[in-house]
Amino acid sequence: MKKIFLLLTIAILSISCGGDSKSVESIIETHNLEKIREKRNEIVSEQLEINNRLKLIDEAITRLDTVKKLPLVTAFQVKHNEFTHYLELQGNVATKKNIILYPEFSGLLTSINVIEGQRFPKDKY
Repeated sequence: MKKIFLLLTIAILSISCGGDSKSVESIIETHNLEKIREKRNEIVSEQLEINNRLKLIDEAITRLDTVKKLPLVTAFQVKHNEFTHYLELQGNVATKKNIILYPEFSGLLTSINVIEGQRFPKDKY
């Protein structure tokens, strides 16, 4: 009884899986141009559907992938340029008396000959 049930199940599955779909080779052998064109259009529509599903999957992967594939080595063309560096400072001087100071001439300060916290003798200035 078990063997008959198993054979019956296999027969039903093989018949149901066969369906109406004919292989491409069998359609080509019929030499019927209309059926060949119908089969081609059917395959093209399946291909478009698969391509659309692949695009959706690729978009989801790019959205969710946190590890980007970056090149391991990068090269840049080196250019010879003159590098000039300027430092612009502004400062305030606090005094015990109100004094107005004017520079004798305008220009750039190129060196500072005192150290922070250094005291000046009163008799020289």
